[in-house]
Amino acid sequence: MRILWAFADVHERLNSSKWRIVIPSEALKRAGHKVELINMVQFDTGTHHFRPQDFDIVVAERELFRNPERILKWQEHIPVLASFDDAYHLIPESVVTSKVWRHGKVLKEDGEQSPMITEFKKLLRKLDGYITPSELLTSDFLTINPHGHTIPNYPDLSWDCWKAPRREPDGQVKMVWGGSLTHYDSWQYSGIVPALMRIFEEYDNVSLTLITQDLRIRSLFAGIPPNKVRYHKGVEFEEWPRLLAQFDIGLAPLHGEYDRRRSWIKVLEYALMGLLPLVTDVEPYQNTPAQLVRKPKADNWWKGLKIAIDIFPSWAAQVCFDNRLWALAQGIDDHIQEYIDVFNDAIERKQNG
Repeated sequence: MRILWAFADVHERLNSSKWRIVIPSEALKRAGHKVELINMVQFDTGTHHFRPQDFDIVVAERELFRNPERILKWQEHIPVLASFDDAYHLIPESVVTSKVWRHGKVLKEDGEQSPMITEFKKLLRKLDGYITPSELLTSDFLTINPHGHTIPNYPDLSWDCWKAPRREPDGQVKMVWGGSLTHYDSWQYSGIVPALMRIFEEYDNVSLTLITQDLRIRSLFAGIPPNKVRYHKGVEFEEWPRLLAQFDIGLAPLHGEYDRRRSWIKVLEYALMGLLPLVTDVEPYQNTPAQLVRKPKADNWWKGLKIAIDIFPSWAAQVCFDNRLWALAQGIDDHIQEYIDVFNDAIERKQNG
């Protein structure tokens, strides 16, 4: 099969495109398929040398509002699928990209302006299908396009970083969370912050490292001693697993409808690196082996944290070993057929008119 992927992230700072485009494309190459990658700007402007007849299918990531006419021109010849991993229609005002998705406008050929989310939905309706990593997110758009598919984010286990050694126990319990500028509501409203405040008072050997550029999340811990809450500027994508290996418990608080449509990435990463995942009990994490906090309340988070901290030295090794076995079964090469099946379905429907 010949596949053209158009990714949306800036090439120098691949993030979601790494999971949704780069990792599956490399696995497809290993499976014997012809794969080419370009960015969405190249695709939208036509500043590339490819022709529709060079491929069997195109996958365009997220930016369906830039140049829909060009995408539809390609669709006259071969199937075009969309891939996206964010609930743009539910994005909170606290998320910086809400300025694009909630308030951004597209200048149309007739001189009129239209909301970006409106144009996104218009083109999505016309495409040959779409793929997301969340069943709930996929279901949101089935009334617009019935050919929606859910394929989770799968890691490329051939990377050496997933084999980084764990840190040796030293009596300290080190918790960690890392994330982008889309998680402020997750921390502000999940109940985890007051729960952590209690934990820091009760345990001398417990600390939290926040790996984020979001100063709003950092401000929630104002006044907490630096030996309790530490901050890290972050690392490159492939170095992230090695950094995680220096911790014991991985946190993932979520809150609200937007968060319900996230993927399972955090649990997957924590489990692969031998951390104990402690997470909010919502859709992205419910079919994983993570320890779930049932309701987004401070008392529930406090109880969950205490259990994780108190049991960690005694049976964490076995739990983390079992979790890692689950995570190792999620490698992209073992699941690449899911993409192939979706592509074949779109190609067959196109051929049958």
